[in-house]
Amino acid sequence: MTTITLREFRHNFGSVEKAAMRGPVRITRRGQAIGTFTFAAPQKTSKGWPDKPDFAGRAIKSTGGPIDMLEYLDR
Repeated sequence: MTTITLREFRHNFGSVEKAAMRGPVRITRRGQAIGTFTFAAPQKTSKGWPDKPDFAGRAIKSTGGPIDMLEYLDR
């Protein structure tokens, strides 16, 4: 297990990330271990992008029915 300081973790994250790809990295502050950083492979989603929000459905839920934009703007 590789050991790094908290300062290295904050200021030299690129090399820390490369070390984490090889194995877990122990993070220390003033000689005491405060955590372990491990690399996790990104999770693959089936679609790649999240679903788009349903703005019309939200408007219907909040007003109780379909709304006319001109009436909404005249409020």
